[in-house]
Amino acid sequence: MKVVQDQRWYNVVAGLLIVGVLAVSGVAFYLASISPPASGGAASGGGPAYVNLTIAVNPVNGLDQYFPANFTVPSGVPVVITITNYDTGINNVTGMPAGTSHTFTIPKLGISEAVPAAIGDNVPSVTSYTITFPAGQYTWLCEAPCDPNSMAAPGYMSGTVSAI
Repeated sequence: MKVVQDQRWYNVVAGLLIVGVLAVSGVAFYLASISPPASGGAASGGGPAYVNLTIAVNPVNGLDQYFPANFTVPSGVPVVITITNYDTGINNVTGMPAGTSHTFTIPKLGISEAVPAAIGDNVPSVTSYTITFPAGQYTWLCEAPCDPNSMAAPGYMSGTVSAI
């Protein structure tokens, strides 16, 4: 029993250290920002909602990752999705412009948007798309073959959008 308690304590301490490292290093991309505009907002029919996603290397395991991978948006209103990409890698993707690093693709909705590579180390590319989601749950994925481990792991280069 003592070993189990010690292991739990180790897990708690390790988790707190990881969170502390992320906070100190300014890795705030773990937090999604989904909000209506200051005036009116999607709830009152006055404008779009906003989602901020970040593509970066996961500091814990070194894999490419979208942060967050799963998020919720309002249905039936324009949603401005802004993707900040810190990955400088370029991947050849059929039908996408030169310089594409990743994609944001929702096959069920016929959406596939290119995400350009970062401009340089710590100089991200920033791209925005506006999508109106019908109510439902949609799987998104990246179609750019960046990192085989990331591509195969849900929550890294794939996730879920819930439109409610």
